[in-house]
Amino acid sequence: MKKNMFSCYFPKKNEGGILFSVLGLLSLTTILTIYVCDSLKMTLEFYLQTKDYYIAQTVQELAYQEVSQNPESKKVTLYYNHGNVRMNRTRTKLELKTTLKNGFQLYNNQFIEEKE
Repeated sequence: MKKNMFSCYFPKKNEGGILFSVLGLLSLTTILTIYVCDSLKMTLEFYLQTKDYYIAQTVQELAYQEVSQNPESKKVTLYYNHGNVRMNRTRTKLELKTTLKNGFQLYNNQFIEEKE
């Protein structure tokens, strides 16, 4: 009698279902997938917030350079490709409010030194 080489033998003592093993593996896979997706979402949000912050800082610097050439202006709104900058100048303080087109806002107050 010839034995089949590809047959599997399971001892009768270990009979049982694989339901708990499959459920455990499925739960573990689901938890890891949720963790990876949440981590990716947080990373992307951090990247976008950082990018918006640096764009707003750059726009503020451009606006500050432009207004510093004309010190008589009190309230100015400057428009750029990425957003606008509203400036309100008092005797000792310069208030900057930058609003980007995607809704990101950055506030900055600078104190002006009076020249004697």
